[in-house]
Amino acid sequence: MTATYVREADRLEPGEAPAAGPLELRPFTGTWRNTNPASRGIVRLEVAEDEGGLRVRGFGAGSPEAVDWGEVPASVIYADGLRSKKGHAFLASFDFGFQESHLQCNLSQGLLIVASFNVFKDGSGRSNYFSREFYHS
Repeated sequence: MTATYVREADRLEPGEAPAAGPLELRPFTGTWRNTNPASRGIVRLEVAEDEGGLRVRGFGAGSPEAVDWGEVPASVIYADGLRSKKGHAFLASFDFGFQESHLQCNLSQGLLIVASFNVFKDGSGRSNYFSREFYHS
């Protein structure tokens, strides 16, 4: 027997088609600020629609002002289910040369939840690390 789904949420009824076409991205767009004003991580994300995709600009904590990470395209955008056209999550990666930051972002309860996976590439001996923070628009 060949599996056609691994979770009930992935199963379509016979003859049923998944939602097709572009996803609704508007809920992602705008400026997202960290709910923790004392964060030492990502303090702000600016997300914009761009030709059916998303562009993400990150800002890290810094002094006297936030550090502009530049802008990258979201590499993958996810719906909230097979039958949905509503955007729910996206991935974006920033490469700083000495470090890469891979972001997994999803919407929940009006917040943007950002999990960051940070990898050092400079031989400094610093440990790779994970963080998760919450952002409001």
